[in-house]
Amino acid sequence: MYRVFFSFPAIRSSAFRAFRLLAGGLALAFFSFPASQVLAQKASLVPRPASIPAKARYHKQALVFYMDQDGKRTVWYRTGKIKAQGPFTDSRNGIWKFYRHNGSLRAQGKFQSGRLTDIWTFYYSSGAVWSRGKFEKNRRTGPWTYFTSTGRKLREGDYQHGWKEGSWTEYYLSGQIFYKGIFHKGRPQGLWTYYTQEGKIVQQGKYKEGVRVGSWYICANRICARRNFKMSDTPRRSGLASGRDNARAKRNVQDLLDVYKTGRRRSSGGWR
Repeated sequence: MYRVFFSFPAIRSSAFRAFRLLAGGLALAFFSFPASQVLAQKASLVPRPASIPAKARYHKQALVFYMDQDGKRTVWYRTGKIKAQGPFTDSRNGIWKFYRHNGSLRAQGKFQSGRLTDIWTFYYSSGAVWSRGKFEKNRRTGPWTYFTSTGRKLREGDYQHGWKEGSWTEYYLSGQIFYKGIFHKGRPQGLWTYYTQEGKIVQQGKYKEGVRVGSWYICANRICARRNFKMSDTPRRSGLASGRDNARAKRNVQDLLDVYKTGRRRSSGGWR
């Protein structure tokens, strides 16, 4: 019967309009409740580990407990492990620390008016440093250095407004240089040189907006020659992901920006 009912365009359109109005009314009714009632419900509605104080509140969307006391905010996972901790008034300020579910330190650095600023350090779960550099208004800026879990230098270069900019160098796990190249707004640009683990040039040429252009010197199977071709991404001869750090950095940063203030979701993720 519903096939017959919805086979008429006018009836189908009217039915869908009515459904949208109904759905909109329900949504309006739901979101008309104060955020303190809807999003910052009392922790008693959720099983509370013994390690979390009774005064801590539960954030339904973020799935965490949190408590402000003596100018400091503490955020717990539902397991009872601390997720983040640092100074808090109207927003995050001062030095904050972030932890993984297993309790290992994930990152630490400074906030100013709720934004990442100054020097930040990110860690592997083992405790070894993964990366270190400066933020300005939530964006990586200036020189950054990345390391392997054993402490060897992995890559280094500058950021500008959150994008790789200028000269970058990436290394093999052995410590030998894998490539030297220039980035502009996160894309390879200009002259790039790739090396074997023995230090010999294996590829050299220019990029334009992330695409190879012009004549390239390329060695493959012990044969070296010049050829023209285009390629949308840098080769990964070292086995290290290349050219995707900005996206990964944004995810890491966004994970840190879960400031449970009003409980409203940002369009880019996280909480404000």
